[in-house]
Amino acid sequence: MTAAPETSELEIIFNVLKYEKGALMIGLYDSERSYSGTGEAVRGLKLDVTGRRLTATIDGLKPGRYAVKAFHDLDNSGKLEFTIFGIPLKPVAFSNRATVSFGPPSWSRASFTITPGKNTTTIDIK
Repeated sequence: MTAAPETSELEIIFNVLKYEKGALMIGLYDSERSYSGTGEAVRGLKLDVTGRRLTATIDGLKPGRYAVKAFHDLDNSGKLEFTIFGIPLKPVAFSNRATVSFGPPSWSRASFTITPGKNTTTIDIK
């Protein structure tokens, strides 16, 4: 008899530090290729901002390396707009407390390991 594959659950806690309006647009990525924009997110979520602390739970994941990208969609347009210099016009945040420096943080800075069972990470939306 073959054992059932172990799955993971990821709870993401978002601390909304500035604006209590709009929605959080969230992408979960499982590879450097998808994270860098040449592939698809494993999961995409939209959370209406209803307070300063929001939680999203994603289940059925395979254990491994993941990264989260999120932006605070203040005007509910569903899009992240940029200045002519490529600077986001809306608050952005990444997993692993990775910071923006002349572009989004690298996969190595933003990614983290998800183990079998429940996992939790916290992201501050500034």
